Parts: sequence; structure tokens; C-alpha cells
Amino acid sequence: MPDASKGAHSAVRARAWGALVFALTFGALAWLWIDRATGFPIEFDAYENLTAAYNLVHHGVMSIEDAPDAAPQPSEHREPLPILALAAYLAAIDPLLGEAPLAELASGAPARLLKYSNIPWAVLLTLVLYGSVLRWTGSHGWAAFCTLAVHAQLAYQYDFLYSEIAAAALLALSSATAALAVERRRPFYWLLAGLLFGAMALTKAAFFYVALVCIAGLILWRLWCRLRASEAVTPYAPLALVLGMGIVVAPWMLRNYIHFDTPTLSGRGGIVLLTRALKNGMSAEEYRGAWFAYAPRPLRRLTGKLTGFDDRDLKDGGRLVRLVRFASPADRPAMEQGRPEQAVSYYARANAMRTELERLHPQASEVEIDRMLKARAMALLRADPWAHVATTPLFLWRGAPYTLLILGVGLVYACYRRQAWLCVYVAPALLLLGFYGAVSHFIPRYAEPAWPVAAVVFAILAHAAWRTLRKRAGRRTRETELAQAPLMEAGR
Repeated sequence: MPDASKGAHSAVRARAWGALVFALTFGALAWLWIDRATGFPIEFDAYENLTAAYNLVHHGVMSIEDAPDAAPQPSEHREPLPILALAAYLAAIDPLLGEAPLAELASGAPARLLKYSNIPWAVLLTLVLYGSVLRWTGSHGWAAFCTLAVHAQLAYQYDFLYSEIAAAALLALSSATAALAVERRRPFYWLLAGLLFGAMALTKAAFFYVALVCIAGLILWRLWCRLRASEAVTPYAPLALVLGMGIVVAPWMLRNYIHFDTPTLSGRGGIVLLTRALKNGMSAEEYRGAWFAYAPRPLRRLTGKLTGFDDRDLKDGGRLVRLVRFASPADRPAMEQGRPEQAVSYYARANAMRTELERLHPQASEVEIDRMLKARAMALLRADPWAHVATTPLFLWRGAPYTLLILGVGLVYACYRRQAWLCVYVAPALLLLGFYGAVSHFIPRYAEPAWPVAAVVFAILAHAAWRTLRKRAGRRTRETELAQAPLMEAGR
């Protein structure tokens, strides 16, 4: 009885300690979420998200057209789920905003209030990340550390209306659900994973292709299990995953097919692919210098010494100026006027090409312009496919060197330990980064949704390493004690 009572008290203390750690973590993050939002203007992609949400609330149509005096036309330029969430938040706070027009919402106090729409996504991310680390390590310390570290890196996003926080929460949740599906071996979890995969695809369209690869991999895995008479994955897993994803993405794809004659998820693929295709044509000197220009800040000095470049090469007139957007004063006018021959950077040239097409084809829709951009990009890729292959490692280096390393080590560890659930957990994030490296210019922001998954994998690896070291230390201690026992007996 005393032992049982002692064990019960120990369990109560452990639960109390865990609750305290979580409460302190959540409290610190709540302060971060509120403090980081400011009245800084909502611009660029974030303004398009706000415009689409505003039009949905006030005009009943999802459109990025900012036309106060005309009824906006439907658009498919951006993924819908973050816009739907923002529209719901906007409708809820509409009494506080009054009849303020869209232009007045993009800065000052209204902008700060709108940026609080990130908080529900942040709460979901916190719960999923903390819970995932706790489930697979059993450590509140590791859970708190990883949760705080990820939010510290994402802190600047709470002053914007991008979709990275939503994508980070959904990717972490969908990956965890898929891992649970492997552990539990029930079709329901695969159906839920499919629903979440669909939600992620409606947040980041690139994930749609990742999901297709995951589905194909699951089918192959199921066939392998059948050949080996194994029940490692339920027979209905691929069907449940496809069904769940189809339920979510089919309505949006149907809507786009009705309006634009194409079942796309978003309409920005053309400009991204063209930017990458133009950068494939960088010179040999620029390719060497890009390893410096695209290096993470802590490694910039080292890569500069290895490649022979420094920060002066990134400025106007420098050897690497074409790799840096807007380093040249000629870039912005070239983009605005649609004069690609006057643009200096590859990024500005691609966007100037889009402006030029819009000027030459004023009646063309966004979808048609996007198709033209894709056609130009594909022509460049077909002309020199090996250049595209050669630059892929460079853009992986640019976008996610640390995250790729952690996820890659996690995948190797999972295969070595034959932990199928961990393989499934790592795969979606790893494939997403690979997709960005293969078809985009992979700016670091694209990798942010994978950070929570990488943090969980880091905690799993670190916890496993710590347990291994403790076991080895304990084994050495026991061996030393056994070796010293005869000597102690002889001394007596």
C-alpha cells in the first residue's frame, strides 16, 4: 500500500507539473500573438487575401479585385481555405469596423485587429505541436521547447495575413493524423487524414501534388502488405484517404471549372514556374555565387569565403545583382511598365513578362495569362532540362537547408528502426519541400509550414539519443561495479 500511495502521489505531481509547463508555455505564446500584431500596412499577397475575404463578406464572391465602384468578378488566384477563415473572422468583427471601406482596413488599428485572425490558427498549431511531441517523447520539457522555438521563428507572421501559420497547423495535424492511422490501423483515421490533406491542399495548392504522391505510395505499400500477408496497413486505407481528400477539394475544383474551364486549385503557378525557369539560365559565375547569396545568415560568411563573394556583389552593379529582387532601381519601373528587357533581376523580369502579357492581351482573364506564363516557362525548361536539374539542389539549399536535414535524418532513423508511423509522419513535409525545390525558386517562406513537423522530428531524435546515452552510461556503471565487486570482497 505505501508503494501504491507513493506511486499515485508521483503521478499527481507529474500531471501537475505538466499542466504548469503547458500553462506557462501557452501564456507566453498568447502574449506573443497579441504583441506582434501592429498597424503595419497589409500589402502584397496578404492584401489579396484580405481583398478576397472582404469581397466574400460584402459581395458574396471570392475575388481579389479591388474595385469599389463595380461588382467584383470571381477569381481563383489564391487558395480558398485561409480566405474563408479570414472572411468568417471579418464577418464576426464587422460591427467593430462599421462601414469602413477596404482601403481603410489595410493599415492602422483596423489592420491590427484583422491580424488577430491568426490567433485561432496559432492555438491549433500549439495544441498539435505540443501534443505531438508529448505523445512521442513523453516529455513536457521537449514539448514546451519545440513549441516555443517554432513560434519564435514564426513570430513575424503574426504581423501579416499570409497563410503560413494556417498551413503549418494543418500540415502538423494532417501528418500526425496519418501517423496515428498507421498506429491504430483503422480506416476512420485514414479518412480523417484525407480530409486534412484536402484542407492543406486548399491552403497551399502545392500540397495537392504531394498528396497524390502520398496516395500512390500508400497504394504500393498496401500491395506490398498483401504480398507478404501483412496487416500493417488496412486494406481500405488508400480508398479512405482518396475519399476524404476528394470530399474537401472537389467542390472548389468544380467551382473553378464552372467559372474558368479549368479544375485548378489556385492560379499563381505560372509566374512561380517562369521565375524558376529564368533563374535556371543563370551564368556559371552566378550559379557559384548563388550558394553564397542564398545561404542562411549564419553560414553566409563561410560560404562567401568558399565561393569568393561578399555582400557588395548583391548590390546594384554587383556580380550577383540579378539574383536579388529590387537591388537595381530599374526593377520596379520595368515591372510596372511591362518591360522585361529593362529589368535586371530574374524576379523582376518574370513579373515584367506578366505585366507585358496583361498589356498586350487586355481582354485575357487571369487564368489565360497564367496559361501563357506556364507555356513560356515550359518552353524554357524543355530547351535546357539539365539546367533545371542542376539548380534544384541550389534552391533546396536556399529554401530549407536545416529543415531538410532534420527531416532527412528523421526518415533514415525511421527506416533503420522500422517505425512505419514515423516514415508516414515525415513524408508529407519532406515531399512538400522537395516539390518546392523542384518547380519553384523556393524562397524560405515556403518552407515555414514544415517547421513544426521538423521540430517534432528533432525532439524524437534528441529524446532517442538521450535515452541511448543514458542506457550506455548505466551499462558502463553496472560493468564497473561488477568488475570492482571481487576486489571489494578480497579487501574485506
